[in-house]
Amino acid sequence: MAHDSRYIQIAFSIQKMLESEGLLDQMELDALVNMALADGVVDEDERRILKLVFRQLKEKDVAAGVWQKIEQLKTQFEL
Repeated sequence: MAHDSRYIQIAFSIQKMLESEGLLDQMELDALVNMALADGVVDEDERRILKLVFRQLKEKDVAAGVWQKIEQLKTQFEL
């Protein structure tokens, strides 16, 4: 069965989220993770785009509490 990568959708969503308010909140982070896990697997392309974004974000760029979740996701998905 073919794998349906959503990395392009993830990239566009991240861009829109950060342009709109400049901060990434918990609901937006959850939406990104859900996109990546929609088919049950975080593939290499999805992992690559999430890794790129998470490396560029600073704690000041995310809503309170989101930074810890990002750190957990980095470990969980080897980002």
